Amino acid sequence: MSNLDAQPSERGRPAWPGNALTALGQRWAPRVLWELDGGALGFNELRARCDAMSTSVLAKRLQELAEVGLVILDDFDAWELTPQGEQLVAGLRTGLAE
Repeated sequence: MSNLDAQPSERGRPAWPGNALTALGQRWAPRVLWELDGGALGFNELRARCDAMSTSVLAKRLQELAEVGLVILDDFDAWELTPQGEQLVAGLRTGLAE
């Protein structure tokens, strides 16, 4: 279960998705999610789209985002958003459009 699917607390509110928010707060993490919103990308293509990000930072961000259930490596060695990642990016997109 990802942190975005956390079970409700005793008061009926969703549990705090702390790990997902911590991962999202890391430098470059929102950019990685944004670039993956257009569909699955291989590591090198994703890095090319992320301008000056180093390969080591990209690898670390992908690992962190995967650990909290926002991205996954598919069967073709391409990174893609999980359903939770898609929901998060859709929410960001909606918030930016307003």
